[in-house]
Amino acid sequence: MYKKPNWYPQWIEAVNDAFEHVCPRDMFAMLQHMEDGFNVQVVEEADSYTVQVVLPGFQRDGIQVEYGRQYVLIQAVHDERNMVESEGYYEQTAQFGHFYKKIYLGAIRGEEMTVTHNDGVLTLHVPKDNSPSHHFK
Repeated sequence: MYKKPNWYPQWIEAVNDAFEHVCPRDMFAMLQHMEDGFNVQVVEEADSYTVQVVLPGFQRDGIQVEYGRQYVLIQAVHDERNMVESEGYYEQTAQFGHFYKKIYLGAIRGEEMTVTHNDGVLTLHVPKDNSPSHHFK
């Protein structure tokens, strides 16, 4: 925390307090680490890559995997809404989550990639393209 000078007007302090209530000082630090909420692991083997992403709460139909010559792109959306009606009141909850990750691997054969999703873990098995025409310099 910083020390305020003696001349610091009280109205500025009130504005700062109100702003900090809505937007805390460490908000930008929190935003920098937002991507780190999902565990992504890439293992390189002799002829392939294995990519594992932990996506708790995401259903299989909300996950999309695409590929290019050297990368895989994983996008996932979780959108759940519940409404409970009881005696004289309604309770409505909503949860939303989004994951987007582009992982550069090198020359791959994306059309031969296999994808599985079990217990919230997405696993991609991506064969390498070792043909001489696909080596990049």
